[in-house]
Amino acid sequence: MNRGRLLDTFVELCRIPSPSGYEEELRVSVRERLNSMGYDSAIDDFGNLYTTTDATSLEDMFLSCHLDTVPISEGEIISVIRQNGRISSGGNTILGGDDKLGVAAALEMLAMCREHPGLHRGLDVIFTIQEEVGSLGGGAVEPQRLRARNGFNLDGETPPGSAIYQAPKKARFSCSVHGKSAHAALAPEDGVNAVVIAGVIVSRLPLGIPGPESTSNVGSITGGTQTNIVPDHAEFFGELRSLSDEEFKSIQSDIDRICKETALEMNGSAEIIWESTYDGYCVSNDEPCALWFSTACGSRGMEPIFLSSRGGGDSNQLNARGLGNLVFGLGMHNIHSSDEFVIEDEYIEAVELLKTVVFPGIA
Repeated sequence: MNRGRLLDTFVELCRIPSPSGYEEELRVSVRERLNSMGYDSAIDDFGNLYTTTDATSLEDMFLSCHLDTVPISEGEIISVIRQNGRISSGGNTILGGDDKLGVAAALEMLAMCREHPGLHRGLDVIFTIQEEVGSLGGGAVEPQRLRARNGFNLDGETPPGSAIYQAPKKARFSCSVHGKSAHAALAPEDGVNAVVIAGVIVSRLPLGIPGPESTSNVGSITGGTQTNIVPDHAEFFGELRSLSDEEFKSIQSDIDRICKETALEMNGSAEIIWESTYDGYCVSNDEPCALWFSTACGSRGMEPIFLSSRGGGDSNQLNARGLGNLVFGLGMHNIHSSDEFVIEDEYIEAVELLKTVVFPGIA
């Protein structure tokens, strides 16, 4: 593995802004890199990018990573600082290691496949878009474009030697609350304040950690127009995640009931709409990707660490499409913040482990 090339690639990718919905410049750059290595590539109707290596005598495997990042301010320049074995942003923006660490690692594996033909697994590589806004790209991946049915999602915040085998299902909800408008000064008693009803509903909802395997949150609330009008409409938005289908259904039922009963109690009404974001998954330890990971860790004198996560992402979408995978730990730190950083040696350790999976015959 070429350490210098890998780190230089990562830094160069970080300098290209690619918030969700604006991945084109980065996708063009990645595609040019693929072309320069002699790889054909294709883009699906949604905008995901695919490439593949030659097949070998070893079992095929796929790698996935996402091109987008969380938002940055329009026109803001991402500065990248390398100092004392550490890579960070200038402190004003994200660095973008989520998931440009994964993109750089995938590109390094593809470069190595050209340098060591026949010694690697046949690789299919997917570069998705819009992961940070609900894994939309992952949900649009077309399995028929791939030979492999097992692999890794290179998107792990966790340390080298760890992989996420389990993540929750997720759904978003919106609750529309209806009251009755009235003049707030002349006849407030004739009104039913929908904003107040919404506030009481939210105060009663099972939020935070409502069950051992679940989390829930209300992220925004809106309603009303002017201060002299009793508002007749308000709306709030939230989400529910759970590793347990049974617990998910129970909490979902509680949320529905509290919304409707509270609104009725306060002489209003409420309608709640649920939208499934993605299903949960749990990869067994005898799945090919789990076995490959354990074997690679063992060959490097590492004890494999399999973790459960409260978050989700492209792995949820891919597993639901019959593409079994684990989230591969890359050692991200403080993602989604201006304090984000990468420790070079830690990242190298993670990619060396990935190399052992892709090239099982190379020491």
